[in-house]
Amino acid sequence: MKLFLTGLIALFVFADARPAYAYLDPGSGSMLIYALFGILVTIIYTLRGALYKGKHLLFGGVTRSRGGIAGAELVFYSEGGKYWNVFSPIIKVLDKKGIMCAYVTPDINDRGLKYKSDNVLIKGFESELKAITFMNHLTANIVVSTTPQLDVYMLKRSKDVKHYAHVVHAPTDVGIFEKHSLDYYDSVLCSGPHQINSIRTLEQKRESKKKLLYKTGCTYYDVMINEVLNFNISKGEKIIILYAPSWGRISSIVKYGVDILKPLLNRNFNLIFRPHPQMFVSHKELMEELSSYLKENGNVTIDTELSGHKSMAASDIMISDFSGIIFDYAFLFSKPIIVVDTVEDLGGYEAEDLEEVWEIKIRPKLCRILQESDIPRLAEIIIDELDNTKQRQAIISEIKNEFVYNFGNAGEVAAEQLIKLNNIIKGN
Repeated sequence: MKLFLTGLIALFVFADARPAYAYLDPGSGSMLIYALFGILVTIIYTLRGALYKGKHLLFGGVTRSRGGIAGAELVFYSEGGKYWNVFSPIIKVLDKKGIMCAYVTPDINDRGLKYKSDNVLIKGFESELKAITFMNHLTANIVVSTTPQLDVYMLKRSKDVKHYAHVVHAPTDVGIFEKHSLDYYDSVLCSGPHQINSIRTLEQKRESKKKLLYKTGCTYYDVMINEVLNFNISKGEKIIILYAPSWGRISSIVKYGVDILKPLLNRNFNLIFRPHPQMFVSHKELMEELSSYLKENGNVTIDTELSGHKSMAASDIMISDFSGIIFDYAFLFSKPIIVVDTVEDLGGYEAEDLEEVWEIKIRPKLCRILQESDIPRLAEIIIDELDNTKQRQAIISEIKNEFVYNFGNAGEVAAEQLIKLNNIIKGN
C-alpha cells in the first residue's frame, strides 16, 4: 500500500509541475525517466496484485500473491543468460527429484528459457527493471540469486519471501565484491573456505546477523567439465597464447595498451585476444584502436564468443590480470598462467574491511606474476613458464582440492542443501 500511495503522490507532483527554467543535464534526465518508469511499473504490479486479491476475496479463487509463481517454493533469479550455467546444475537435480521450482530471468535470449519440464516454471522478462519489479513483489519460501547488494540497490527483499540465499558464482573471495554485497542475505552457498572466513570477518566487524554459510562449491564447474571433455582441438606447431584481460582500472590492457601486445606478436606465437565484454562498452575508443592495430598481424584472433572455453582449450598458456578467469583456466585445464600485476587500490570493495584478499595471497602460488619492468621480456617468460608446466600442475591440484568444495558435483550438493533448508522453513 505504501508503494501505491507513493506512486500516486509522485504522479500528482509531476502532473502539477511548473516550469523552473533550470538546466537538466542528459545524465540526470535519463535517471529521472528511469525512476519515473520504475514508479509506473511498480504501480502496475501493485494494482494487478490488488485485483488478484479482490478476485480471491470475491470469488474464493486461489492466488499465490501479487508476484507469486504458483506451486514454486524455490525461485531462482538470474541476472542474465550467462548465469544459466550457475543455476542449471541445481535446477536439473531438483527437477529429477520432482521438486517444483521457478527460474526468472531478465534476458529474453537466456538459454534457460528453452528448458522444458513440468517441475520447472520459467519466466522471462524483456528488461532488468521489469524482472526486478516482479521479484520485489514475489511470494516464495526461498529466493536464490547471484545478484549482489540485495536491499542496497534495485533488488529488494519482498515481504512475502521467507529466505534469501546467494549462490557465489566464482571461486574468488568476497574481498573483490562491492561493499555490503552479501550483508542482507540470509544464507550464502560458498565455493570455498576462504569465502566463509571472509564473510564471518565482515559480520563480526559490522556486528551484523550471522548468515547460514554452506559448503557448496562452484556449480558452473559441473557444466564446464562436461564441455571440456567434448572439445576436440587440433594443435599446430606454434605456441597459442590466450590473453584475457579484465576491464576498468585493474585491466592490464587499459593500463598498458599496445605495449603489452607487442611481445605477443611474435612469429613463434599465435595470439587469441579475448577482452572482457565490458571493454566494448566502457573503453570503446581503446578497443577500436587495439582492433585496428591487431588487424595488421595475421597471427591474432579476437575472441568475442559468449563462452571462452574453446579459447581456453585451444591455448597453451594464459595471460591475464585481476580476473576470476585465471581460476577457471587453472582448475579446468591445469595450464600455466601469467598474471600482470595491476592491483594498486581496492577502495570501495569489501577488501577494505578484510586483513587480506585471498586472490592476492594465492596468485603467486598459482601463477607467474608479471611486473611492469618484465613486459619487454614477456616472450622469454612465456617459454620459461611452459617449461615448468608440470610443477605448476601439481600446485594447481593442491589449491583446487583445498579451496573448491565438491568440484564437479556442486549442483547436487546445492540442491540437497536447498531442499533441507526449505523443509526447515516449512516446519517439516
